[in-house]
Amino acid sequence: MPRDLTAFERGVLLSSAPRLRDWPIKREVPISAHRDLGVRSALTRADLPLLPDALVPLQALAGNAAVQRLIEARSTLAPLQRNGDEKPTAPVRPFKTPDLGRSRERRHAFIAKARKEAGELNVRKARVKVAEQPKYRFTVATEDTRQDHEIFVGTESGRPRLMISSYPMPIGAFILELRARFTKLDEVAQKPIKKLRNLVKSRAEFLARADVADAELGAANAVFAAAGSSTDDKLGAERALALKLHEVITRLYAFAKRLGEHLARPESAAPQELLAEISHPQSGVVDTGYYTRAMGRAAERYGVEGQVAPYEELPDYRESDFERDHQPHNDLIEAVSEVPEFAGKKIELVAAGRTQKGWAIMLQHTRHALGRTYGDKGAGVTQHFKDALEAKRAELGIGATPAAIRLFCIEYLVQSMKDDVAAMKAVVASDGSFGDMSLMDAPTRAHYRAEVRKQVIAGEDRILSTEASVRTYDQ
Repeated sequence: MPRDLTAFERGVLLSSAPRLRDWPIKREVPISAHRDLGVRSALTRADLPLLPDALVPLQALAGNAAVQRLIEARSTLAPLQRNGDEKPTAPVRPFKTPDLGRSRERRHAFIAKARKEAGELNVRKARVKVAEQPKYRFTVATEDTRQDHEIFVGTESGRPRLMISSYPMPIGAFILELRARFTKLDEVAQKPIKKLRNLVKSRAEFLARADVADAELGAANAVFAAAGSSTDDKLGAERALALKLHEVITRLYAFAKRLGEHLARPESAAPQELLAEISHPQSGVVDTGYYTRAMGRAAERYGVEGQVAPYEELPDYRESDFERDHQPHNDLIEAVSEVPEFAGKKIELVAAGRTQKGWAIMLQHTRHALGRTYGDKGAGVTQHFKDALEAKRAELGIGATPAAIRLFCIEYLVQSMKDDVAAMKAVVASDGSFGDMSLMDAPTRAHYRAEVRKQVIAGEDRILSTEASVRTYDQ
């Protein structure tokens, strides 16, 4: 009687004789090791189960359970009677023998597919994919430049906002940048003795287009904020916004080109220092495309930082990250206006409508947030005032006259304003306070950082000069 083959020998024979069928399998334990395969019940019902050679590699690589499931899933045989009286009602669906010459990865893929079809693999539920926000691309082509832009939803200053990829920056900041660049060109256009033709008209048309773009940005923001907006709605809003931005960009670069050509004409009588700035250093020929290219790498919007005026008079550059900062703090002025001793006084008018008539300085969000009264810090300043006022009333006792209380409050306002000024000067003195300029190259960043520093310090000095105005709040 021939000896039983080992698993290794059986595998060798399988590779050399793939059509070999019904090889007997030895019982190595009292209960057949292959009883778990279900071969006995699913195929022959014989006492000694026979394992088809096509399933030997599957058993070796994937285990008995895979063979069991695969047989149950693929076999169309009805259970056979042991005496063989009953015949199959349908032919057996042949198993495809895995080619052991395949690469390991392909064999594993084959086995994994078999196990999946047999129901043995637990297929994980696919993750719920969050729908991506739509993006809209557009191109602005002029004689000297070609710009590719994309409008998308990004995160800036901790919240989702419509952004433009070409810089990148919030679209509100981009519109402000276009305005600031035009203002820069407009200032240059004032220098030649002979002015650029239709200068006033060009200025009015550009500013009108910028206002329309601002309004379109507001409309797009409303679409994205609405819970029921579809992807098509959002894409349509981005497209409408792109068209308005295209008009503003085109007018800016057309104006820059016209200005360069105008300065190149001798009859413009442009100042020599201006011509030297835009001329070729060797030939002295005026570069008519100088301003077109210069505007493409400018960051002129930083020129607004440090401006000082009553809050209601400073422009509200929506979605631009340039913000008006009350000094003294808005909440503090409102708290003082609510002190009974100030009933009917000027401070009530100043505090109305969120201190519309209080003094403010324009700051970029990064530096504004580092200030003394931004966010929750302002509530702390106000609470400190309330505690100090209560202590002062207790200290004065019977001498707490309305005039004495008003004097204390006004002095507190003035000192708080001085503290705000000192804090912001310390902020701009640190290079770490200019993270908003991180995408600029080193020379450009150093230039604008120095400019902003000078502007903010000058603006804070201007705030200090409003002390006399603050002292009239008790009148």
